[in-house]
Parts: sequence; structure tokens; C-alpha cells
Amino acid sequence: MALIWRDAAREDRHLLQGFRCTIDHTRNRDGRPLFHPRPWEHELQSYLRRMTPPSGADQRLRLGLDVSEKLMGVSEQVRIETVGSIAVVKLQALAISVDARGQGGQVADLTLADALIRSADLAHETGASEALVIGWVDPRNQASKGLLTRAGFNRRGNAPGGLEDWAIVIEP
Repeated sequence: MALIWRDAAREDRHLLQGFRCTIDHTRNRDGRPLFHPRPWEHELQSYLRRMTPPSGADQRLRLGLDVSEKLMGVSEQVRIETVGSIAVVKLQALAISVDARGQGGQVADLTLADALIRSADLAHETGASEALVIGWVDPRNQASKGLLTRAGFNRRGNAPGGLEDWAIVIEP
């Protein structure tokens, strides 16, 4: 599947508000939500739906659209700091549409590849010769851990909130 990548703009807010990267809540007989089987996905979906593009100078919010202009992947990268010749960039968000599931991780791989290119761009803008790209993952999120492993990330330990800290060093 080929995706068209671009920076998010203000007029893309409606795409983010309608973006679905998780299944619906389980509900009781009265229709009230009980729990979500993948709370990390629900939290990310809520975060993305609240966003108002465009992003700032140290941030990239990227949209991957299919040929019919349906939003299939979203990523957000934030440059945290530059220490010497290394820029630290955090993958703040990486989300795949529920419509892109069941394709062997193809859309996820494309989304992460674009996020890494944009992370390198953020590092290059500060004159850094390397970017330390970090991402925090819920330990129950096996799909994300598999994606990061395929891309060459390594688990470094634990991050705040019980999340796992994953990282890779890339050259801009």
C-alpha cells in the first residue's frame, strides 16, 4: 500500500477528530462503557482527536493518506533537546487506522519510516550529526514492540508511568 505523507495543517483537524486507531469500548446492558481492552490505543486516539495542527518548530505532526485521501497513519515527533552533536527526538505518537490492520504491519512500517525521516530532519535543523530517537510503549502493546524491534530499536529500560523506553540512534 502506498501512502501520501504530508505535514498536518489546520484544515486537517477534522481528519484527526474522526481518526480511529482502536476498537470501541466494551459496554454494559445499559450502553455505558465498562472498560477498553487496549487502553493505550484508546488514550492515543483521544490525544490525536484533541490536536489542532499545525505543529511548532520543534515538532512534526505527519499524516499518511491513501489514494482516496483516507487517513491511515499518524505520527508526531518532538525534538526535546540537543546535547553536543546529538539531538534527542521523542516519538510522541504513532498510530495506525483500524482499517489498515491485518496487512502484516505494512502501514505501521511505513508510518514509522516516515517518522524516522522527520526525526532526522528535526536533528539536522540543529546541526546535530546524530539523533537519539526515543519512544515509550505500554508493556502490553506487543504490536508496537514488534514494530520497533523490526526497525532496529532497542529497549533501554522503564520510562515514567510504567511504560517501556525504546530507542535508536540515526544519522540525519
